[in-house]
Amino acid sequence: MHASEEIISSLELDQFSSFYMVELRTSRDFGSCLRDLNAAILLCLIDENGKSILQRISAVSLERPRKDKDTIISEYIPFQRGSVDFVTFQGPKLDKIAALWIGLESGSWRMDTVGLKVVNAGAITTSLAGEKESYFAGLQYKFEANSLPLGDGGLPVAELRPILVTQMAKDNISALSSFNSSAATPYSDTELSKEGSMKEYADLKFSLLLYDIIIIIIGVTILAVSSIEVNAYSFLAGGIGGFLYLLLLQRSVDGLSVPLSSEEDVKLENSLQSYGGLKKPAMSLGFVIATIVVSSKYWMGATNMVFSPAEIFAGVAGFLTCKIAVVLAAFKPIQMTAKENKIE
Repeated sequence: MHASEEIISSLELDQFSSFYMVELRTSRDFGSCLRDLNAAILLCLIDENGKSILQRISAVSLERPRKDKDTIISEYIPFQRGSVDFVTFQGPKLDKIAALWIGLESGSWRMDTVGLKVVNAGAITTSLAGEKESYFAGLQYKFEANSLPLGDGGLPVAELRPILVTQMAKDNISALSSFNSSAATPYSDTELSKEGSMKEYADLKFSLLLYDIIIIIIGVTILAVSSIEVNAYSFLAGGIGGFLYLLLLQRSVDGLSVPLSSEEDVKLENSLQSYGGLKKPAMSLGFVIATIVVSSKYWMGATNMVFSPAEIFAGVAGFLTCKIAVVLAAFKPIQMTAKENKIE
């Protein structure tokens, strides 16, 4: 993906104007796409002398550049997870770029990296034949964001500073019109699908257990305050049983053999195994707590293990909290795999 060489070669630049090419890469993390497609991205370039350019990038009007003359430019959905989008515009000439400010009008978006190329008109030279010739030159900047969240739930505006500045060859149209292929190549659908599925699965497992614990605590608290105390113990025992059921279910799913095809898959699998290793002590602790709760009837003075209908109902309701947790986790998963990003 790159700006056509025809556009670069046909530019009419003077000593006071420049041509800017911006590469915006969306993060691969789950939920990184631009939530509000009617929103716009605000981009501000600041040079070493404090001069700046503000550019509004509308997601609605953004179009995918064509690769060849036979390809028709068609509208597409920009700023999706793992995608690379390009924006070009002409504006006043700036000195060396010192910082980049980027923000959202509304919605949320998580970006990964930003690439910038600034094409300037070079000095006019005189050839051996006495004809005046001009050439183009420019600088390429790379900004690292590391899945920085913007908008709702993130930063309103972020300041990025270039981590790499490269001088481009003079009058090299091919170099001026395209970004580095290794940095501009979008991620493959297979790679996104694998990593995204593993992260979503880890988030789902965490959400199931957390929601179940929260519901159990709320239920026990309500019953202890508004009902007979023994009903609260029955609800707690049933809730612990449901919690152990979820742990056993997750353990059986994690035990399924999956062929690993790459080093990245092995790392993801190892992370899930380390998470699953916490289940053994959790299951043992849950079993001990359930035993204590059941035997508490004797401690409270009961002479036999006869359960009333209310106690049985409370125990069944406690067990069914695991089913409610499944519904909540399906509609509102908690993203425990989200990374904290710091931009200096």
